[in-house]
Amino acid sequence: MGNDSGEIQERPAHEVFIDDFFLKKTEVTFNEYDLFCEEMFIPKPPDFGWGRGNKPVIMINYYDAKSFCNWLSNRTGKIIRLPTEAEYEYVSMDANYKSKFIYAGSDNIDDVACYYKNSGFETCSVATKNPNLLGLYDLSGNVWEWCEDKYDKNYFNYSPTNNPKGPKHGDAIVVRGGSWGE
Repeated sequence: MGNDSGEIQERPAHEVFIDDFFLKKTEVTFNEYDLFCEEMFIPKPPDFGWGRGNKPVIMINYYDAKSFCNWLSNRTGKIIRLPTEAEYEYVSMDANYKSKFIYAGSDNIDDVACYYKNSGFETCSVATKNPNLLGLYDLSGNVWEWCEDKYDKNYFNYSPTNNPKGPKHGDAIVVRGGSWGE
């Protein structure tokens, strides 16, 4: 995890060990989230007129995302949760800490990310760009993605080597991945 040439809170790059886990191949879509809203009798989030369907859900907060995970856990009988920051970084680097790609799966942002220069300033349908080497889509760009971790700029100074889960307390919640607007 981390980056020796990145921002101060990303330093130092250090080795961590993560147990096996599964991650959804795409971001959660409006189709999926709207079903959750209908079954839970809660209002659907706005889409800014960009469209719903296979576009990633937007305008939900961390607690909405956690509620969706809990609902999906109840429907499937499996434990569904947000990824930790360590897990997200692991899959973004193609499960290889020596990956030298600038973006998740490529050095060419247009190959793997929906962002302001190729998005028309809105989200793109999921999986319209190339996946990374693990077959996961949209890890760079499209929408910011919630992680399970709270944020503490000093966490790297005391994080454990095995399965870091983020600090117990923090100023905010970690998001990763970038967005259509950057």
